[in-house]
Amino acid sequence: MSHHPLRAGVLIIGSLLWDINDPIRRQWQEQNLQIENKIPVTLPIRYGRFSDKRKTYTMVFSSNAFASPGTGYAVPFNQDILTLDQVHTQVRRLLEAENSPNEPRNSYDLSFCVAAFLTNPKHQRSPHPLISELRQYWRNALSQKFTPNDYHVPGEAAMVSDNAELQIAWPDVLNAFDFLIATVTKPRPRDRDYPSPEEIAKHVTPNANDYFTNNRTAGIMTFQDTDIAALKRTVAP
Repeated sequence: MSHHPLRAGVLIIGSLLWDINDPIRRQWQEQNLQIENKIPVTLPIRYGRFSDKRKTYTMVFSSNAFASPGTGYAVPFNQDILTLDQVHTQVRRLLEAENSPNEPRNSYDLSFCVAAFLTNPKHQRSPHPLISELRQYWRNALSQKFTPNDYHVPGEAAMVSDNAELQIAWPDVLNAFDFLIATVTKPRPRDRDYPSPEEIAKHVTPNANDYFTNNRTAGIMTFQDTDIAALKRTVAP
């Protein structure tokens, strides 16, 4: 018995959407995504990882943001999925786009992030064989170092399960998709808790090419954006 192919894509909440000056990311978009068909989606996201490379705060999924969610994007792959090999190819290409040349190539978790997945709940009622295999497949693709405890700050729930399933409700606007993948990064505040708008604004560069401004221009938003935008004009970095 043959089964229909699965429509899949990637959730993007940061620079993977707009940083096309990076040739690896540009090639990833051009060869794998229908970027012109991206869909805005409400997601629990906030600035919560201090990047040594960018010297600013970058985006994370956070259960503390469920009550005040932001906006990211779902971008469909340019080909439907029929096999686990195709799933693996898309995950590896996503992780390569994250610019991790010194990271291990044999697992879906890296030093700073994990490739996570989310399945449409319609498959609970009528499971597709590939979806049925996905959870065990993903568990086997994680290293022994992987732990969900790396994906939250004290006082909030982890954003991924022990097999790296993203812990959010399936967005209704994405019901045309069967499953999604996403990069979930480890929170890395400079204190124990997430940064305030004042702290974030201190590390926003005073030009139009910073991470925060590029996110906003691309339509990626958080509940703190209005305060950060106002403060970045008055707080010296």
